[in-house]
Amino acid sequence: MPKELMSITDDPRINVNPEMYDTYIKEALVYYKGNFPKVKYRPSVGNDGRHEYIKERPFNALNMTKAMCRRMASIIFGKTAEYSFENEQLGVFINDVFQQNRFNDNLQEKLEKAIATGGFAVRPYVENDEVKIAWCDADQFYPLESNSNEIKECCIASTTVKAGEEKNEYTYYTLLEFHQWQQDGTYTITNELYKSDNESTVGEQVPLDEVYDDLQDEVVFHNISRPLFAYFKMPSANNKVLRCPLGLGIVANNKDTLDNINYTHDAFMWDVRTGKRTVLAPAQMIAFDKNHKPSFDVDSDAFVAVNASAQDFKPTELNSDIRVEEFTQTINYWIAEFESGCGVSNGTFSFNPQSGLQTATQVISENSQTYQTRESILTNLDKCITDLATAIIEMALTPALFNNGETPLPADLLNSIDFGNIGLSIHHDDSVFVDANTQRDEDLKVVNAGIMSKKTFLMRNYGMSEEQAEQEIQEINKENAEKPMPKMTALDQAMTSFDEDEGD
Repeated sequence: MPKELMSITDDPRINVNPEMYDTYIKEALVYYKGNFPKVKYRPSVGNDGRHEYIKERPFNALNMTKAMCRRMASIIFGKTAEYSFENEQLGVFINDVFQQNRFNDNLQEKLEKAIATGGFAVRPYVENDEVKIAWCDADQFYPLESNSNEIKECCIASTTVKAGEEKNEYTYYTLLEFHQWQQDGTYTITNELYKSDNESTVGEQVPLDEVYDDLQDEVVFHNISRPLFAYFKMPSANNKVLRCPLGLGIVANNKDTLDNINYTHDAFMWDVRTGKRTVLAPAQMIAFDKNHKPSFDVDSDAFVAVNASAQDFKPTELNSDIRVEEFTQTINYWIAEFESGCGVSNGTFSFNPQSGLQTATQVISENSQTYQTRESILTNLDKCITDLATAIIEMALTPALFNNGETPLPADLLNSIDFGNIGLSIHHDDSVFVDANTQRDEDLKVVNAGIMSKKTFLMRNYGMSEEQAEQEIQEINKENAEKPMPKMTALDQAMTSFDEDEGD
């Protein structure tokens, strides 16, 4: 009997509270997109007590969620991060896979979304004998079995939309990919395809070949020690859905503050719009054409005709003061509260009426709140990268995934690698927290003290490679050797003779 699902969480294998997706992840995506409903209001004209006239206008929000996530992602993970292995052969292979898949660029982008939604997943797969990397957003990842340390089994969902013959007719296909451990120790990936005419439902299970020609119903892996996926979780505890293994983004606990920022900004923009220059004037003082439009300036809406005589009523200008200072102070107050709720230092953002939202560029000290938050998130991010690298190595040692059974890594590595610790070291760029001139001066003192080599100094402060640094040092030594010795003055000669006499 084919299965039918209203939602993905209806599958009995999925072990997570639907509230996590239906409320918190969905809500976080709304704030991240800045896609808010229009504002409904009752205009001054048209409501006479018998009929209610409602108008709509766009909600002018200040998308602080996007700005905060982008700023935090750029501070936490730099695209210049480097990966080194104790085993040189593994290092060359993993770095090549990362480079071919633009891993660092994609990781910073996915991290930005994860800061809002609570996490993301990443998994390797093999296509045309090459290892590829697929990314899964928070609303695509569903845990099956987990403990307090890690998620061991999962379901990954992806949606394909096909247009029908009729206009606005679409068919929605949802592929569910189940990663599960079996009792005999094997690791299976099961693929199930569902079809629906309604975007809000998963639908009925159909054969895979309706969309995917070469996809198998089930793939069995032997000699696999770790899951073939990696999950990144925001480090803060999930206080909304208790006992849920998924992470919680910055929106969940800062929703009220974000609403306050958005409502204040919207009120400010509406105040600007409604506070335009208006002049009341008697109707007979304004010339109209045959279409009852002002003939003196068709582009102006500053003049409003009133039912009064020119003798009794003089043109009156209405200029309401726009409360710029009050709105600015209020927005900056809520921004400061949002910064505290996200774990970044006060002053990271500021709002200015002339230039809008601004990002601070000052140097952040190592004991700042931002630095501590970054270190906390980096711990989980490094674990995710290590888990991904482990999964890539295990796939690269599985002959059945490659044509002719030829794996990109030699089979003898299978017994020599400790998959609990693959010897990966991740080097992050910390320059955002240290002023370049200050770091150079401090490093120079360390070099003069004999604690740091000149080669390390050049590589660390001038971005030179090891070969470039060695060549530069050779040039410096060559120039110093070619310099003539300075001539001794009469005073130098006298002091030398005096020192020799004292020695005798």
